[in-house]
Amino acid sequence: MNPEKLAQLQAAARTGGKGTPRRKIVKKPTSTAADDHKLVGVVQKHKVQTIPHVVEANLFRDDQHVVHFKAPKVQLSVKDHVVMLQGRSATKQITECFPEILPQLGPENMDVIRQIAAMYQRQMGAAAGDAKPQAAAPREEGIPELVGDFENVPDVE
Repeated sequence: MNPEKLAQLQAAARTGGKGTPRRKIVKKPTSTAADDHKLVGVVQKHKVQTIPHVVEANLFRDDQHVVHFKAPKVQLSVKDHVVMLQGRSATKQITECFPEILPQLGPENMDVIRQIAAMYQRQMGAAAGDAKPQAAAPREEGIPELVGDFENVPDVE
């Protein structure tokens, strides 16, 4: 067949014309019911127990980040070695939440602790170099002066 004639036929072929309704795309809402159903099945399979009153949970990643859960729902199965955390999470740098997570860091994170300590020392040294030296530190007004000798106190019976 002639390619020119074929192109004319293709241009003339129309699936709709004036007055034909346009097709509307109907988006079906995605339901998380199927995911919830699967989750319930896994929970029942492993017989997890809920651990109450968990204030926070931190997951330490290898790239110096912490996944922080505030007030998560924690479920645990000791037999199957399964821990489930449910709740909103936030990924933070380990330096952002360092003082709060210091007791949670173990010996495997000792090099991270040293790096953070060195960084804080550099920052404090830079801040001390920028600050103007003062002649004497001002005394806080809320603390009274010590009066008397407290070493030679008579025994009271």
